[in-house]
Amino acid sequence: MRILWANHIFIDTDVYSTFPMQFIFSLRKRGHEVHLVVPSLTKRSQRSIEDTKLLPTIHLPVLSSLVFFFGLLFYIPKAVKSYRPNVIVGNFSEYPGLIVAKLFRNVKLVLDIRASIGGRKEGINALIEKIVYFTSLKLATRISDGITVASSALKEEICNYGIDRAKVKVITNGVSLDLFDYRKNSLLSAKLRDEFKLSKNFIIMYHGSLGSFRGLTQTIEAIAIIKSKHPDIVFFILGQASKEYKEELKKLIEEKSLADNVFIHEAVSHELVPKFLAMCDIGIVPLAVFSFPFTSCPLKLIEYLAMAKPVISTDIPFSREVIELCNCGILIPSYEPEQIVAGIEYMYERRSSLEQMGRLGRAIVEKNYSWEEKSIDFESFVGELLQ
Repeated sequence: MRILWANHIFIDTDVYSTFPMQFIFSLRKRGHEVHLVVPSLTKRSQRSIEDTKLLPTIHLPVLSSLVFFFGLLFYIPKAVKSYRPNVIVGNFSEYPGLIVAKLFRNVKLVLDIRASIGGRKEGINALIEKIVYFTSLKLATRISDGITVASSALKEEICNYGIDRAKVKVITNGVSLDLFDYRKNSLLSAKLRDEFKLSKNFIIMYHGSLGSFRGLTQTIEAIAIIKSKHPDIVFFILGQASKEYKEELKKLIEEKSLADNVFIHEAVSHELVPKFLAMCDIGIVPLAVFSFPFTSCPLKLIEYLAMAKPVISTDIPFSREVIELCNCGILIPSYEPEQIVAGIEYMYERRSSLEQMGRLGRAIVEKNYSWEEKSIDFESFVGELLQ
């Protein structure tokens, strides 16, 4: 199968690049030809990337999307003639630029949606994103051959806008079982704990994008509540944030006198994430149970479980689907600090059972959530479209 995949994502700096890059790597391993189209890199060194076209882009909000969109309108016809793809895939942010694919009868067009848009941004950027999102859904209703989404809850949401359910396939996020292998990283865990002077602490880990609706301030509030009872509990945050949001977190840590209980570490490359996850006792996914997190498929949840780490998660549909498969974590009703405290105490009191819970989680991921399994799902879905 020959696939042309367009994605408005800065693959050298953006934390959201994990899905397309890992998924495409898995498809290539299965023998498919995948040509990736992305904006030019944010760094000056325009390094060569396997079978990837870097479209020149202005690295400014809104303008970047517009330039990439118009670039696709001109590039797609050339790419179809050169690469002769069977299918073209794009997210909602670049989908309007892919409509020229319908000029070619033998090419199928697929819209991939990894997340809803509600509440993620404010102001003019939010307005533009909503216009693009709903325009893409309208176009997809009329011209798309298929739609892939990251969760069953997201499927329900978009079908409420009138999209034919038969067109929509749930393909969740996945994980590299080889990279996120707890056995390979166990020795590194002890070294990192010593390096951060946390060898005797109970570590709760959050990694990924930092921002509103992700429950970070609420978790810090929970640590402040639980600190007097369990001073050995530490909240370790690893991820990318705006300067303003990071300052907000640091101010809260200072106000609550939590310098010894909450740590914020800069984002690291995807290849280094397992090294950090290996040192924690449990992972936490304290997302809001409304707005865009409710329909999300948090990659971090699968990565914790792949590393044999039990999880605390708010009760969003995807987390419920995973945790109900086995005793690998606990669901809490919301990200209110009191609920997070209850979840932490539940796990802390079961410290002797965490290793067993983690192994159950790893088994579930191996069976259902590897990138190989996801690529097989995609392969089957597109195969039906091509027939």
